[in-house]
Amino acid sequence: MIVGAIIFISLLVIGSILLLAWPKLKIVFEKKHYKKSMNHLVYSISRDSDFYLLNKIHIPIEGGKVVHIDHIIFSDKFIYCIGDAYYDGPLSGKYLDQSWFKYDKFIHFEHVKNPLNLHHTRVRYLISETGAPEDLFVGIIVVPDSCFLDKIQGTPKSEFICRQSELKNIIIKKEKEQIAQIDPIQLNSLVHNIYDNFVKDN
Repeated sequence: MIVGAIIFISLLVIGSILLLAWPKLKIVFEKKHYKKSMNHLVYSISRDSDFYLLNKIHIPIEGGKVVHIDHIIFSDKFIYCIGDAYYDGPLSGKYLDQSWFKYDKFIHFEHVKNPLNLHHTRVRYLISETGAPEDLFVGIIVVPDSCFLDKIQGTPKSEFICRQSELKNIIIKKEKEQIAQIDPIQLNSLVHNIYDNFVKDN
C-alpha cells in the first residue's frame, strides 16, 4: 500500500515536471527537426539543379569571434548565402529596424534581433574575405512554414526572408534574371577557396 502510494506520487511529480517543461522541450525537438529538414531542402535544390553546395561555413573575425553561415548554394548566376532561423511564432518588423516583434499564440510579443540585419553582416564578412563581386551574393533567411511573416518593408532585391516552402521558388526566379552567368573556372575557384578556408577544418 505504502509502496504503491510512493510510486503514484513519484509518477505524479515526474508528470508535473514534464508538463511544465514540455513547451521548452517541444521547441528543442522542433528546432532539431527544422535543421534536419533544412539540410535536406538545400541538398535537394542543389542536386536537382546541379549546383555546388557548402554547409556550416565558419568565418573567423576580429576579437576571436566567428561568423556562421549555414549553407551556400553556388548557382550559375548567384551565390546564395542561406541562414536557418527557427521561430515558434509570427514575425513582424521592417528591414532597417534593429529588433522585430515575435508573437506567441496568446498575442504576447517579445523583441528579437532583426535576422536580416544579422545575416547581412555575415554575408558582408564573406564578401570581404573572398573578394568576389558583391552583386553575385544573395542573402536569404529561411524560417519554418509554421512561422507567419508580415511583408518586410524596405528589403533590398538581394536579400530575402522566406518560409521553407518558398526557398526553391525564390532561387528559380532569381536564376531567370537576364544577367551573364558566372565564369565556371572562377566559380570553381571560389567554391574551393571558401571550402579550404572556412569549411574544411570545422
